[in-house]
Amino acid sequence: MYTLSPGSFQWRVKAINNSYETGFVTYSFEIDSSNDLSGETLQLLLPFNHDTTNKVQMNFKWLALYNATHYNLELYYESNLILVESTTDDNMNLSMDAGEGDYTWKVQAVNQVSETNFSERHLFLDTDITFTTGLIITCK
Repeated sequence: MYTLSPGSFQWRVKAINNSYETGFVTYSFEIDSSNDLSGETLQLLLPFNHDTTNKVQMNFKWLALYNATHYNLELYYESNLILVESTTDDNMNLSMDAGEGDYTWKVQAVNQVSETNFSERHLFLDTDITFTTGLIITCK
């Protein structure tokens, strides 16, 4: 899913197989500007939904919406609201210092006439785990 700003767009497609190829067929469409955000869905990027982390400091990121003037972020720990912040940016660095366990983060886009519903994701904080990267190969 992609969020596009207002403007005119074109896309094209062609079919290809082992023996043949068609010419391109081009399609056009236009996205009109609207101040009404109520029908929009804010796309959350990071951290991933149901992610597990050992980092107390996290960067929360989402795709900016055209015509949004600011974003409201809510952070929940074990279903209890612990933080409400507002920003004009498309990300926010926060400390999850309420303890280990389940966190939920929600963000909504707002402008002078409307707002989106909150989009939400969940993550689990466990500071005792260690993540390693790499490939383990066992030979017999």
